Amino acid sequence: MTKGKNKRNLHCQLAAMVRYELLLHYRRRGLIMVAALAAVLLTMLIFGMPKILPQSEDMPAWAELLNPGQMLASTTMSLIIVALPPLLADTIPLDRRSGMRELLKSLPLSNGIYLVGKVLGALAASALLWSGVVLLQTVLIWVAIGSFQSQFYLALIGLGVVPAFVFIVCASVLLAGGLQSRGMAALVGIALTGYCMAMTLISSTRLPRLGVLSPASAIAFSYLLDRWGAPFGIYQRSNPVSATDVTLSSVLGLVQIVVLALVVWIWLRRREGV
Repeated sequence: MTKGKNKRNLHCQLAAMVRYELLLHYRRRGLIMVAALAAVLLTMLIFGMPKILPQSEDMPAWAELLNPGQMLASTTMSLIIVALPPLLADTIPLDRRSGMRELLKSLPLSNGIYLVGKVLGALAASALLWSGVVLLQTVLIWVAIGSFQSQFYLALIGLGVVPAFVFIVCASVLLAGGLQSRGMAALVGIALTGYCMAMTLISSTRLPRLGVLSPASAIAFSYLLDRWGAPFGIYQRSNPVSATDVTLSSVLGLVQIVVLALVVWIWLRRREGV
């Protein structure tokens, strides 16, 4: 009976933390404004695609249908990498600056529940907005382009954008978890953006396997491009990415997030004494 009651209490505490985090992010409007701007930029890209997509008489018609999905998914990934880390990095420092952390410390709320709630809340708030953006773009691309390889596009979103999105949000919240200043937290977010963009650029050009070091890089994109395009003579590379590389990158990302969470959890215990 006691174990069941404690378990229900933990669930209630976690649900309350996630709800608090959702309200916090939507009240700040930053995520909403960035998602709205991303939707506008992606819409402009979609309706401009007929003019900017590469056209070649030597390229098979089926291969040309890969380009819209690849361009849209890659742009979505880049916008997430650029916009989210600086916005989310001050999630924990903001609690300290506003005094909310002191209030939460007076409640029977463990550091573990606090951290999990902060991360899940940021994930939920970001995912609700960006899933709407992706859904809107999926509809608009049918209107503007017509026929395109939707399976390829959905594979890029599901296997490339979504894992990178989860890593970016979690890392953004946790990396600056031990800082007091929101300005320093924003700098950490900008540094994370720079690292992910650099690794994406490197791994998508001459050194695709280097993307294993950054789970938010383009290694999943490179793998899918190799798998879908190579049989038709496009996107060919002398050193193609393997499924093992993608799996290793995913495992590495999970390890990084767990290590970050443990470091922040230990810091909270030692610094705040709770």
